[in-house]
Amino acid sequence: PMVNFDPSRVALYETCQRLGVGITVMKAFGGGDLLSETLSPAGKAPTPIQCLHYALTRPGVATVLAGARSVEELRGSIAYESASEEEKDYAATFSTFPVCPNRYNTPYRGGPSRKGCRR
Repeated sequence: PMVNFDPSRVALYETCQRLGVGITVMKAFGGGDLLSETLSPAGKAPTPIQCLHYALTRPGVATVLAGARSVEELRGSIAYESASEEEKDYAATFSTFPVCPNRYNTPYRGGPSRKGCRR
């Protein structure tokens, strides 16, 4: 299930998938916050490969605009193409994200408060 997502957004993703309309994801790295152990809501930093795989496995998603500030960041995103399934597996890292039923606090939506969230 899609946790921490606004129900209308979930419906949109599912409708797009059903109608064959591709979604383009931006900010797969949460503006860089996800890649920082201190800023990530998970309390640990997923790899760029895990972030890209998460975004690409959402319903209806056709492409991810990763963005890069350096050649190193670009190479990190390109590495997705040759990554193993083990390297792509985000389950262990993303399972530590807090569940925020009323905040829609996701890597993509952010939010200054985690009040009411649980791990």
